[in-house]
Amino acid sequence: MILTVLFKNIGLTALIVMLGQNLAEAKTYRWVDDQGKTHFSDKVPPDQVKYERETLNKNAQVTEKLNKAKSQEEYEKEQNMEALRKEQEALISRENAEDRVLLSTYRSVDDLNLTLNGRMQALDAQRRVAEGNLKRLQRQLESQQKKAAELERNGQAVTKGLLEDIRSSEQQIKLSTGEISNHINKKNQIKAEFETNIERFKHLTKSQSTESVNATDAVPIAELEGLFNCTEQVLCDKAWEHSKSFVKHYSTTRITSSTDQLILSNEPVKENDLSLSVSRMQIGTGQQKLFLDIRCHHSRIGAELCASKTAAGIRSAFKPYLEAAIK
Repeated sequence: MILTVLFKNIGLTALIVMLGQNLAEAKTYRWVDDQGKTHFSDKVPPDQVKYERETLNKNAQVTEKLNKAKSQEEYEKEQNMEALRKEQEALISRENAEDRVLLSTYRSVDDLNLTLNGRMQALDAQRRVAEGNLKRLQRQLESQQKKAAELERNGQAVTKGLLEDIRSSEQQIKLSTGEISNHINKKNQIKAEFETNIERFKHLTKSQSTESVNATDAVPIAELEGLFNCTEQVLCDKAWEHSKSFVKHYSTTRITSSTDQLILSNEPVKENDLSLSVSRMQIGTGQQKLFLDIRCHHSRIGAELCASKTAAGIRSAFKPYLEAAIK
């Protein structure tokens, strides 16, 4: 039995009474169609499931809200969003695993600094050996070149063996110079990694984990927002830098991790917190995708915030923000 309401001044409870006692004791569904007409029924016809609807009890109270049936396009977008979220979650899981290793390996910042100093000293020692070998080769080459010059001044031909020795010394000097350069680069790289680990360790040892709800869990996906594709490495790098600015601007929690693949803000602590994350994924030669996701506090208010227009607006602003930034 379906009742279509056209009169605005009829009370909801009165309408349910009109449907009969048996219907009032059962579930009553209410929905609004494309024409703005409100319908009440104990069953939803197949051609009406496309509308959002509410379940009412016998006291006309809403007990459940049911989303409208998804179109094929909405379903495909939701599947794409889920795939992107899984990729991002894999990056976050990998970082969490690295955090566990960090916490299990070092007991304090002092431990990290001691290990760093040890690594630096070992690399300095290796570099000094390489520099000593370079000086020896340079002296050797200088001696060989003097012999060749002396032969030429005396009108004698430079022997084949001496020319080969000179070429060998020049090649060894080139390799030794490259080895020293590698030692310097490795030292800088290790130092940068340890500095990042030290900051991460400080954060992990003073922060407390808080459960959160993901915006894409809290609300069905109507459109695939929060995704930015780029086809040139230079533009991708530029977009990635601006992604960090975007997260800083819109996230209510501070950034706790920023790598070349993941920008992650702290978990939401307050019910009105919005925590943003952006992941960078390869989709082909020189092609990348940047995916923005939003997490909210694990509470009713947090879930409502993730389902709100505020969260949707942040997601929809991500792509045009990057497009304007990299022009």
